[in-house]
Amino acid sequence: MTEIEAYQAALEAAEHRTPAALRQLVIKTLVDVMIDPNTPPSARINAAKVAGQITEVAAFTERKEVRTITSSEDAKAKIMQELRRLTNEQAVDATIIEADSLLAELAGIDTDATPPAPDTPQTQE
Repeated sequence: MTEIEAYQAALEAAEHRTPAALRQLVIKTLVDVMIDPNTPPSARINAAKVAGQITEVAAFTERKEVRTITSSEDAKAKIMQELRRLTNEQAVDATIIEADSLLAELAGIDTDATPPAPDTPQTQE
């Protein structure tokens, strides 16, 4: 091997030092094996299997998908359970507010109006 060939070989080897370059080299080699008509069929099949396992190809990757579907009633029950749990704990840094004002705010009711005093009976006119 001449000095020039050694430099060329070193430069080619340096090109394949990154993971991305190695991945490209592996893919190119597998494709070359698969499309070469002189390659024995068993080697072509093995190359195809390996190429199918490459993440980007994912021809043989088993995928499982788990979906959790909850109804609005179930979601509401979970939220209320968590709120009950949180209100039963002894929080030292929490500000105590009335839940009625929060419910009114969520319902879109005017919270600026002064509610009647709890001891005052309401009369209908």
